[in-house]
Amino acid sequence: MIYCMIKAPITIIFIVYFILVNCVFSQNTTDTKKKNYLSQSILLQDQLIYLEKNKSSYDLIQIKRVKTNYKLGDTSNDIIFIKKKLMLLGDIKSFNVNTIFDSSLLTGINNYQKRNGLRISNLIKNDLIQKLNQSLDKTIFSIKLNMKRWSYFDTLTLSEFILINIPEYELRLIKNKEVRIEMKVIVGKATNKTPQLNSAVNYIVFCPYWNVPNSILTKEIMPLIKRYPNYLSTFSMEWNNGKLRQMPGRSNALGLIKFIFPNPYDVYMHDTPLKNLFKENERAFSHGCIRLEQPKKLAEYLLKDSQRWRENDIDLTVNKNKEQWVKINQPMPIMIKYFTAWVDENQSLQLRKDIYNLDEKSK
Repeated sequence: MIYCMIKAPITIIFIVYFILVNCVFSQNTTDTKKKNYLSQSILLQDQLIYLEKNKSSYDLIQIKRVKTNYKLGDTSNDIIFIKKKLMLLGDIKSFNVNTIFDSSLLTGINNYQKRNGLRISNLIKNDLIQKLNQSLDKTIFSIKLNMKRWSYFDTLTLSEFILINIPEYELRLIKNKEVRIEMKVIVGKATNKTPQLNSAVNYIVFCPYWNVPNSILTKEIMPLIKRYPNYLSTFSMEWNNGKLRQMPGRSNALGLIKFIFPNPYDVYMHDTPLKNLFKENERAFSHGCIRLEQPKKLAEYLLKDSQRWRENDIDLTVNKNKEQWVKINQPMPIMIKYFTAWVDENQSLQLRKDIYNLDEKSK
């Protein structure tokens, strides 16, 4: 059962108030902001004003844990209070004063889960209730912190660059402040963090060797070599001048394409044979390098000014299983950053888990 400190007689007042506030809030959003991905400080400021105005109403609603998950079509006198929470957050655009888990509530739940980087479940579970019960203080803190982080990009003069947002597990190629390419990425585990950095992609390597780092060789591969005598041949590995490397090919840990950008951390972007990992909601699996969902798409874009490299040329090259380095005529700036709050193209506030505890350390 769900209990709420807001009493039924003020429900109509609540609804009318929300609709008026929501209309004003929506009107503050212009088409220019929708197109301009780098207006994040302004966009987040709008979200901050709205949430601070509605914080007391939102925090007042406290939902009790349920014994059975609610699903579409279920009826309960308590469901109305979940709708109120989601309505205040903007995940439900129109409020039905009823007790039914209807399609509008389903849409609201899915919106909320998507905005928070959660797996969409189509259910009301206790983990969702627990998250909805959290005070908006945490969200407000996150917005303020990320406004500072985004302030650099709001004044960025580069016309084109790659941005990787670590907590979002996402890459965007931005030109003239609009997103041209977007794809999922896999980043480093908490024990092998992907570093924040600024650089420029200057080489693409087709069919790369994987030169096994000493740390991985010592901690992970050497025990396997001792345990399994055929390990090297099974995984197409060889010793080369005292170093271990994996031969080029589709089963190579780096896949078929690697992107080089100078940095002191020896990290890079690359393809991967483990495509199934991109289906995961949280994708912190690597030793620090960034695995790309669509490396060929990015390679085509970075080589678009070269008549030598078209889609068929790339296909022919990767099918040779022979390492080939290609210099990019115009190196592409790349920025790997850490944002746990931003506003998307639909003007929805996006929030992500603080996977490296950098927000927590900023308190």
